[in-house]
Amino acid sequence: MKAVREAVAAKKRRKARSKKTAAAKRRPLTPERIVLAAVKLLDREEFAAFSMRKLGRVLGVEAMSLYEHFASKDAILLAVRSHFYRQLDLPTAPDTPWYDQLGAVMTASYELGVQHPSYIAVHLHATSVPESRQRGERDLALLRGAGFSEEEAAGALVALVSYVIGFLHRMVLITPAANPLAGMSRDRAFKLGLDAILRGLHALAEQGARRGPGVRKREPR
Repeated sequence: MKAVREAVAAKKRRKARSKKTAAAKRRPLTPERIVLAAVKLLDREEFAAFSMRKLGRVLGVEAMSLYEHFASKDAILLAVRSHFYRQLDLPTAPDTPWYDQLGAVMTASYELGVQHPSYIAVHLHATSVPESRQRGERDLALLRGAGFSEEEAAGALVALVSYVIGFLHRMVLITPAANPLAGMSRDRAFKLGLDAILRGLHALAEQGARRGPGVRKREPR
């Protein structure tokens, strides 16, 4: 009897999968649908294991159908990165201080990575896209507006982004279950580090403002 029940259950599962695949095939294949499916696939699989064949299986279509919308797997990965960076185009009140604006962007980036490990993966492996370059330009403009030189602004932004992605890589991709923070929550630890960097940048900006434009003194090594 047990074997019969298991056989019936297996048949029902196959039938349900068949219905799901048939329904997926009836839905029109669009670039947006492909990107969202790629995000889901990348969230649960290793980046290196991502393939057009697997993505087609998720969508219930042949892999060749994907090439009608994207020239290659890399093109899909770039579209995934664009998808995420559009979510970092945050509305901001005109009187919001520059360090609060940067803090909001970095926090949103962190939250994206916690929700979607695929965000970390494409950030580490995919090249830049217009949306990421635009986000970077806006962040650099905030830093230059605070009094930092071009070189200093670039260095500050690299430090901020490296902290966010490095923290996500360590705490989401490498040790999602094990918490090495001695009881401190992951979110609190992230905020502590981000606040420390932003306070340091704010202090440097204030220091430069007191000395006047163009006379920021370098700290001795």
